[in-house]
Amino acid sequence: LQLQAAMAITRAHQLGMSGLQEAAGPLMETIDQAQQHPLVRLACAGALVELDARQSAPLLFNHWQRAEIDLASVVEPALASWKYEAIRQIWRDRLRVSQTRGRSLQLAMEGLAEMSDRASVTQLTELLYTTSTPPVRLRAAQALADLQRTGLEATAGHLMAQSTAPAR
Repeated sequence: LQLQAAMAITRAHQLGMSGLQEAAGPLMETIDQAQQHPLVRLACAGALVELDARQSAPLLFNHWQRAEIDLASVVEPALASWKYEAIRQIWRDRLRVSQTRGRSLQLAMEGLAEMSDRASVTQLTELLYTTSTPPVRLRAAQALADLQRTGLEATAGHLMAQSTAPAR
């Protein structure tokens, strides 16, 4: 029932129902219950994000860090949008660790761009030059463009030269 209630709150808000902000408190209580089912936590997190319940950021951050189910795709974009500072260094660290791959790296790049983290420009540029994975390069380029509106001409020229070089 808790799962269905959280999903109904999310859907009702998406359909334009007003007055749902009052549900944030009970959703936060539900997500924080000991022995709570992981899917209920995920649905509650999604509802809190949908409601733009910024007051839930510390709670979502805490559960995201120790979740038994992947909350990253739901929680990390919201924390970036809400400019939740506690996650900034985690994302910066992901850029520095060469083993970080896939969605985790993408969320870090997107989050840092959303938070206008100019300190990550150097790491993003390095990713552009060192990775051979097209989706990673593309996301790094997008994040760089979001963070730095000028001065990327040389980087763009270098990347274009790489992409048009004849295969050997």
